[in-house]
Amino acid sequence: MDAAGAAAFVRHWFDLVNYAYATGNTEPVVAVSTPKCESCSNTVATIDDQYSNGGRIEGGQITVVGAESPAPEPNRPVLVTTVYSQAPLASVTAGGETSTESPAEENETVGFFIEWSDDAWTAVGIGEG
Repeated sequence: MDAAGAAAFVRHWFDLVNYAYATGNTEPVVAVSTPKCESCSNTVATIDDQYSNGGRIEGGQITVVGAESPAPEPNRPVLVTTVYSQAPLASVTAGGETSTESPAEENETVGFFIEWSDDAWTAVGIGEG
C-alpha cells in the first residue's frame, strides 16, 4: 500500500474498462469497484446494455497519461489525480449501425478515489479533478 501501488491500480482499472469495451465482459471491472462508485456502476451498465442487445463498442481505448497519489493512509480513501486520453468511441447496434459516437478526448483530468481494504485496492469514486 503505497503511492506507486495506488497509481498502478488506477491504470489497471482503466485497462479493465478497455477490456470490457472490447469484449462486453464487465465482471473484472465490477470485481475491483465498490457498489458506491456511481461512475463505475454507470460505466458497467452502459457496456452491459450495449452488449446485451447484440451490439458492440468500437474504439474508446483509454490511455492513462499520468497518475499521481499522495502517500496513502490506512482506512482512508486516496485521491489519485489521473490524466487520460481516450480514442473516439462508437456504439454499434446488432444490425451494424452506429447508434452513438463520442469524439476523442486528450489529456483529461479526473479525480479517482480508491481505498485499501482486505489487502486490495478498490475503486470508490470518480469525479472531475
